[in-house]
Amino acid sequence: MNIEINLLPEELRPRPPVETRSLVLIVLAVALVAGAVFLFMAKAGADSDRADMEARIASINQEINTLSTNTEAVALTKSITALKAVKASYQTFLAARIDWGDAIRAANEVVPQGIYSNEFTQAGTTLKIEGTTTGYSAVASYARALDIDRRFILTGVPSLERRTIEGGGTSSVFGIIVEVAPGGGA
Repeated sequence: MNIEINLLPEELRPRPPVETRSLVLIVLAVALVAGAVFLFMAKAGADSDRADMEARIASINQEINTLSTNTEAVALTKSITALKAVKASYQTFLAARIDWGDAIRAANEVVPQGIYSNEFTQAGTTLKIEGTTTGYSAVASYARALDIDRRFILTGVPSLERRTIEGGGTSSVFGIIVEVAPGGGA
């Protein structure tokens, strides 16, 4: 049986440089001080930004008051607003304008074999295409090609009608109605 006997008195016994409890308290105090400093700096920055913004708002309000009492500035502002409205209307007009020559040319570009278009009728933004054909499959192919083209929107089912012609023969007459896109789809 070993009995350890410490002959040194309590005051002279070796101890760690800092007790654990003291170290925790020191770290906690440093963290609290650092957090308080960070919050103070953040609040000071926000207050500074707010003060700058209030100064800018005050100067802008002063400029607005100066301009609103100046009759020449008010007249110029009204003229600018009116010009912007006219420009917007003109841009809308240009976008909605349809070049019918280009629309008919585009309709003729997608004509499949067996279609012989001979009459184009325009009403508003609608284009009616009429002609003769060898069969309904050619008319359906033509209508599908027009509908796929971004310049046209097919508005109904293509029509096909058999007509007797002078001399005793028959002819198949078709009709396709499409809506032309604003600006001709260009």
